[in-house]
Amino acid sequence: MAGYQSRRRVVRRGSSRSNAARQQETIRKGLIYGGVGLGALLVIVLLICLFGGPGTFTAERGTLSFSTQGSGIVVRSERLYTAEGYGKAEYIAQEGQVLMAGSPICDVYSNDYSDSDYASLKELQEKILDYQQNNAQSGIVDEDMNSLNEQIAVKTEQIRRYIAGEEAGDLDQLQREIRQLMSERSEILRNAAKEDSQLADFYAQEQTLITRIQNYKRTIVAENDGIVSFYFDGTEQLLTPANIPLLTVKNINNILNGTFRYDTDSEQTFNKPLYRLVERNNWYVVMIADEEIPQFEGNTEFTVTFSFGSDYTYTANISDHISEGGKELYCFHFTGDVDKMLRARQVSFEVSARYVGITVPKSAIKKEDGVEGVYFFHEGKKTFAPVEILISEEKEAIIRAKDPASPLKVGSEIFK
Repeated sequence: MAGYQSRRRVVRRGSSRSNAARQQETIRKGLIYGGVGLGALLVIVLLICLFGGPGTFTAERGTLSFSTQGSGIVVRSERLYTAEGYGKAEYIAQEGQVLMAGSPICDVYSNDYSDSDYASLKELQEKILDYQQNNAQSGIVDEDMNSLNEQIAVKTEQIRRYIAGEEAGDLDQLQREIRQLMSERSEILRNAAKEDSQLADFYAQEQTLITRIQNYKRTIVAENDGIVSFYFDGTEQLLTPANIPLLTVKNINNILNGTFRYDTDSEQTFNKPLYRLVERNNWYVVMIADEEIPQFEGNTEFTVTFSFGSDYTYTANISDHISEGGKELYCFHFTGDVDKMLRARQVSFEVSARYVGITVPKSAIKKEDGVEGVYFFHEGKKTFAPVEILISEEKEAIIRAKDPASPLKVGSEIFK
């Protein structure tokens, strides 16, 4: 009996040790498995962070297009020249001619110049021409004179038809051409005709009148390089680049509607315009819109096609934006040659742009110290890159790094 009890005790003792060992083994294995699981979880989290997951995306190249119709006014970098006290002008340069500084533009005559002197000179020159033709040495001028007379007859008819409204053209240019032809004819006859006392007297009278007329005349030359124009619409004083910030919606609407008028009570006095000298590669268009156009924000280059045709397509940037009374004024700056737009003022056009960059959801664009940008992985760290928003749509935007050397690029892992 005693032995049995002893064995039972032994058995109970042995069973208690076995249970404790098993518990310890279970705990040990649990710790091992838990450690392995935690390590695996950390590895998964690290892999998600490094190679993308629900919180990041891989940057892809994207393209968005935009276009809108508009209307506005052309503002050229030009200077309007006037000549105080002149009564008559004879243009030397042609409309739209590209001039260098110092190039002659026109001859102007003072107000005390008398048209009677000019009429007397023309009448005398007709007498000289008749006398020369009647006294020219036979056979010397026949061929040249016939050619010049035919050309002068053609020009005379063109001028007649222009004045009668039967033919379009440039009257100033036609007059310059006919004066040149008549001068050549006069020189030929002067050399061909034998000078006698009557012809000598005619020449003396002619020179006296020419000298008198020359005393009333001065030649105007270009002060700077540019394109010359003799066309005026009455808005040159207002529509200058310096005045763009001062333009109002009312100003522009009046110009677009053709109802703009100068304030006659203004202290400014406007002399009779003589010509405009226009800077070739620096001009503007101010567009009026009913609401803000988000696509116009940012430093984007736009394509502007005017309604005159596809040949009137230029590139421009927004240089100014003015909000007034629920309307928006956008100023486009052009650096293309203004030659085709030399006379344009009221214009209609299409503005378009194609934006190419990195496509991101708008939620990915954050602000750091007031600067817009995105967070992305760079060299194992979460890095902030300032960006330029090229265009922003309802849910997404096209961006590019502000710094051309930024590591942010297509393929970068960007945080949402």
